[in-house]
Amino acid sequence: MEYSLSQSAFDSGPFPGSVAIDARTAGSPLPASDAPAPTLSSAATHVEAPRGGFCETTAARGRLASREAGFTIVELMMILVVVAVLLGIGGPSFQNSLQRNRMQSTVSEMAGALSLARSEAVIRSTPIGMCPVLAAGGNCSGSSWETGYMIFVDDGEGGGNAADGERNGDEEELRFGEEAPAGVTVRTLGFQGTGQEIVFAADGGVLQGQVGSLVICDARGAGDAAGLVVSVAGQTRFAVDGDDNGIVEDHTGGTDVTCP
Repeated sequence: MEYSLSQSAFDSGPFPGSVAIDARTAGSPLPASDAPAPTLSSAATHVEAPRGGFCETTAARGRLASREAGFTIVELMMILVVVAVLLGIGGPSFQNSLQRNRMQSTVSEMAGALSLARSEAVIRSTPIGMCPVLAAGGNCSGSSWETGYMIFVDDGEGGGNAADGERNGDEEELRFGEEAPAGVTVRTLGFQGTGQEIVFAADGGVLQGQVGSLVICDARGAGDAAGLVVSVAGQTRFAVDGDDNGIVEDHTGGTDVTCP
């Protein structure tokens, strides 16, 4: 069996431009009218690349994409308008949420400090004092608790005066509280002493039967203020709004708290 390429099959076959293979019996001569079998090089001459081929099309698409990249001035202005609207809607809500978190943080801090002082008084069977300070490491000073506070053993050690609400002599420091968050104030009401100091007796009660309140405020005023009420037994509770007027009441039970 011998295989040869037929020119007529190549030019007019079912798929013009394809190569048809003609099988002949081995030893059978080709007719004189048959043209020589086309070579691969001659067959290749019938294959033409389409005009504006793949490379040209890809380049054109790349140029089109580069022209479409980025934003126009009008689009940028629209984006800025949308951002401004969203900030106008969400800005005040975010600010209120931030203020509430600062208030809650301060209330939790002061409630924890009161609990610690009372517990230490019972454990040590000695008076424990709390007072405002102007800076960590300093002595009792002023009446603004938002600048910091100190818890100390008020036992008169080293020549100090016991249970006077002032750290003096060699009285031991137990804890220094950090400054309250910006915009938050902490003041006391009802306790005796120049700085409204608080002293817990050995039995856990407030020394000399004092009762009072801690009032925590921010720029929103008394309507959003919080309070901690300390009973004669030294127990602490959150101030409540007993008359439903939107303002919590101090330790007297009938007086609304005020903010500085």
